[in-house]
Amino acid sequence: MSGRKKRGVLVLLLTAVIALLLSAAFAGRKALGSWRGVRTQLDAIEENTLVSRRLLNSFSFPSGTSPDSVVFDYDWLDGQFLIAHALGDTDGHTYTNSREALEQAYRDGIRLFEADFQILDGHVVLMHDARQFCESAGLDPTALDYDSFRSAKIFGTFSPLVLEDLLMFMSEHPDMILITDSKYSGGAESAFVLSSLVLEAEKLDPSVLDRVVVQIYNQNMLRQVMGIFPFRSVIYTLYISPDSDEQAIRFCLESGVGAVTAHVDRMSPELLDRLHAAGLYALVHPVSSAKDANDWMQRGADAVYSEFVTPDQLKAPG
Repeated sequence: MSGRKKRGVLVLLLTAVIALLLSAAFAGRKALGSWRGVRTQLDAIEENTLVSRRLLNSFSFPSGTSPDSVVFDYDWLDGQFLIAHALGDTDGHTYTNSREALEQAYRDGIRLFEADFQILDGHVVLMHDARQFCESAGLDPTALDYDSFRSAKIFGTFSPLVLEDLLMFMSEHPDMILITDSKYSGGAESAFVLSSLVLEAEKLDPSVLDRVVVQIYNQNMLRQVMGIFPFRSVIYTLYISPDSDEQAIRFCLESGVGAVTAHVDRMSPELLDRLHAAGLYALVHPVSSAKDANDWMQRGADAVYSEFVTPDQLKAPG
């Protein structure tokens, strides 16, 4: 695209009303919906995001204006019940989001991985909590920067990951599915994380984008996510959502989102049954033991997020 056309697209995007019509109809079967009115604008994203990775406040995400549509699908859940929470545990340590945790969970047979994303010095890194990370790595939280993050050793042993590391692992392991847990629930930071993921994947291996599942935490976030890239799957994760169970289900039916994640304290038998009755997948987090994982499997949950459970500890539902 020429510079003049890029500028024209950018002006159009920045002057347009940032809104998308939720005009999708639930297809009437489990794990299939359609988000309409989406357009991918990688050129505009790159122009906004990569000019300066540090100027997050100047980032504007594009809104979709074309009649293109995206059909969500959740076939990646077929035959899978475990999601490695924060990439899983390693030597009993959780929330490390480390290379060693990722490799161990993969060796154990897990193929669905949830990872925590934050922004540090204009770069996307895998980190659940900055203070927790610094304590585990022996760093001063007030002096944490990208270089010290990259060279740190978690608990003196484990290697932290940045976005590019994770995408490289996905490229090398084509059966791995990534579930994003951005520590931002909207706004420029959330858009920066997802657009950076798209751009880095486009450079490295565009095929990994077919294996990225995005978690959203409120209804408005879906507009932003689908304005950045037509991701094949989205999960509505309720742990900070203001919605009631009824509101969340209605939103999924109207938008085409086909999966809902709820905390173990919220996923009551009634909610699980209501989700299934609506044709939605029901996912549960966090599950800390094999017994609890098997209990949830028997109750009919479609997947659980866990740090400790491995596939060989699961029993087939009776």
